[in-house]
Amino acid sequence: MMAKMVIDSQDIYSLYDVAETFDKYFECYLNPKLGDDYLKVLGIISAFRILPINDEEKLNIILNEFNLEWKIFQNIIKYLEQIELIDIKFEHAKISEQNTETYFFYRVFIKDKLLRLNIIFQTLYKYTPVIKTRLFDASYTFGFENVTQNISNELNTLFTSLVADEEKKNFLNDYGVFIPQITINFLHALIFKMPKESNSTFTLIEKTESYTTDYIIDLSAKFFYTNDINKFLALVLEYVRRNPESYTDCFNVIEKHFSYSPHDNIVFYKRQKILVDILTKEIKKGDILASVLLFDCASFLLAFSGSSTNITRDNHAVNYMDFKLPITKNTVEIRENVFNVLTQNFGNDLNRILNFLSKYPYWNFKFDCTEILQYDIPYLKQLIEQNITNEDFEACYLLNDLAIRLDRIIANNELSIYLTANYQNSSYKLYQLINYDFYKSHNNIEYDIVFNKLITNKFSFRNNQEVDDFYQNYKIIQIRLNSSVIQKILNHNFSSNFISGLYLFEKIIVDGNPTNIYPDWISCIKDISQENLNLLWNKITQHHFSKKRSWALFVFFYLSKVSLSDVNTMIYIIETSIDKEIAQLQFIEKMYNDYPKEFELLLDKIIARNCTPAPIFVNIPSNWYLKDEDVYFQTYLQQTKMFPNRDYNNLALEKLLNIRPNFLIDYVENINISNSVSSFEFIWQLSTISEIMTNILNKYADDKKYFFTQDSICTYFHSKDIEINKKIINFMVNYIKVNFNNLYQVNLILHIAKHVSLDFFNELLRNYLLLNSDLEDFKQLDLVDCLVSSRRGECIFNSTMADRWQQILQIIQSFDLGFESLPIESYIETNIMNYNNSISYEKEHQLWSLT
Repeated sequence: MMAKMVIDSQDIYSLYDVAETFDKYFECYLNPKLGDDYLKVLGIISAFRILPINDEEKLNIILNEFNLEWKIFQNIIKYLEQIELIDIKFEHAKISEQNTETYFFYRVFIKDKLLRLNIIFQTLYKYTPVIKTRLFDASYTFGFENVTQNISNELNTLFTSLVADEEKKNFLNDYGVFIPQITINFLHALIFKMPKESNSTFTLIEKTESYTTDYIIDLSAKFFYTNDINKFLALVLEYVRRNPESYTDCFNVIEKHFSYSPHDNIVFYKRQKILVDILTKEIKKGDILASVLLFDCASFLLAFSGSSTNITRDNHAVNYMDFKLPITKNTVEIRENVFNVLTQNFGNDLNRILNFLSKYPYWNFKFDCTEILQYDIPYLKQLIEQNITNEDFEACYLLNDLAIRLDRIIANNELSIYLTANYQNSSYKLYQLINYDFYKSHNNIEYDIVFNKLITNKFSFRNNQEVDDFYQNYKIIQIRLNSSVIQKILNHNFSSNFISGLYLFEKIIVDGNPTNIYPDWISCIKDISQENLNLLWNKITQHHFSKKRSWALFVFFYLSKVSLSDVNTMIYIIETSIDKEIAQLQFIEKMYNDYPKEFELLLDKIIARNCTPAPIFVNIPSNWYLKDEDVYFQTYLQQTKMFPNRDYNNLALEKLLNIRPNFLIDYVENINISNSVSSFEFIWQLSTISEIMTNILNKYADDKKYFFTQDSICTYFHSKDIEINKKIINFMVNYIKVNFNNLYQVNLILHIAKHVSLDFFNELLRNYLLLNSDLEDFKQLDLVDCLVSSRRGECIFNSTMADRWQQILQIIQSFDLGFESLPIESYIETNIMNYNNSISYEKEHQLWSLT
């Protein structure tokens, strides 16, 4: 069809008018042509998407607004179905193809104006998302200007009829893009009502998981792709000047809309050029906001490439596209202006310059970026030469990192050679020497051997002065180093020269242990004398530092003799530590054996501490739970609640229950075992388990918790042992015999049985019906919620429920209860019939809810 149009017109550009293409298509294939009434009906269907064609009462409300009669409408619907322009299912009509639907909406309401658009806005479908979607679909398909020219008057009239500012905001948020001048006037009035700020500061907050939006900025952003981009950028800048807190939102929106995209490649990057020109012009006037904003935008304005991500409408696929940024007149001017602003306005701000250089665009390996970098190098070199010296370690680190990145684009380029030759100092040289990540990446397999040999040769300290010289430089570079570097150096000196190692350790902990080093020198601990261990213990107890508890526990474990004073010190360290890592209490076994009262005092301290926001996780070996003391039971409950899987195979719980069987009641009440993979078979070996479990179930029933028992209380009734299963089913049967008149207790035990075993469920239900076959009581039983439907793959609720009730009926019929079960069976059959009758309605409802 499109080829025929081009041949007839002898003009390839005739395809640009999509509306004319559709017109000619329907003129060719529809004979006779559709009259105005037919087009009106198609327009109404396209506006509402779906119409109930046989609901005369509802449709007359719509048809009367558009001066259409019911009988004429019905005849037109039949004809449109015959020529396959619409589909009718379940007495609802819908245009069969989405582009055709958009075309008829555009032609009827916008182009030919056979129906008035303001009727839909004012009377029928005020401010609905459907109309908004229709307008934007039409603008995307048939041209934004074509739509705007035809609907602006209606939108202007509708906007002037609004009174409340909130209504105006909502309206412009949906349709303001079609009436730009009204939007400008409205935003201008909002902004200039705000007071001016003096001495404002504009700070960019790094992106977090939380995301906020600003109405004025977001509405203005919708015009960043239109001819009014200048006006709306000016409005945004003025708004941020009066509201500095919105600066981060402003930057995020500008970064999103002005990062290079395929659209910008088509229009020769005019939008970015406009942005930079506006900001440069404001900077010349001394505007602080413009200079700060252009500096922050430099990271994406100086990019080497652009990209875009789109989600297709038909198959929900994600299309990713990137492209190389060309060197054109506009891109050259953009880069030149940005570099000039950086050099002239931020020369005295070293931190900002370094921040920019750290974000200077990374190489895109898909493209050859040589041409762009060659253009940038003179500007980068001038910026660095004028503002940065080699006295600062951070500057040396970032500039050498920049040199490495530039070398990946152009090997041995002028700027990389200059940076590596001129930006070195003693701190950076030390960093290069002991950068553990460098050795790890360059000596793939043997990096540990190489690095350990380096430490042995270069960092075996012989006296305190050597330690001082090393640590002075290390404090400067530690933020850029892997924490394992100082860890390895400290471990080596503890082994080779303990006094020097101890002196280095003291300097580290005096600073608070900023790199969080751990006591991992286990291999050399046996070679350290008790005298030296006591020295180390004294250093640990004298200072407050990060990971103090780990160091104290470790050294305490290896001390051969421990005094009561040492024990009290250990208790104080654990009590006052702010660390949250697990405390391996087997390290203080000597306290458990030699000072049991102090150990129980320690547990009391931990219990109290765990009521604060900084809890202590302890790992108490299961063989320590041998005493009938409250503190052990409280500790176990508290620690298991914080760390549910800490008691492997419930060994400690089993020992505690052997001491106090009733402890199971507290355990079940406090511990959620939904994720537990451990077995609880052992509890059924307790002599008083029936009494204990009865108390537990009664409490659950009293609290009406049985709807939440699938992953908690049910776990206690699972077993693979035949004898234990006999005990469980006997307990359940006895429980239901005693409590068959209490529906909460009956529901609870049936609910548990359904999750444990279908055989258990059948046996309990049979025993219950033998005791109570009253129909009203049966109706209150919760029987079908957890049964599995045999109709797998269906998402029809009524179908699933009918299938589950059918299972219940088969189970009851298998009991052969005789005459007494007939009312119950009749009730179930009625339920099955009602659910089956509702299946077709539910399928129809689901079908149209997806359209």
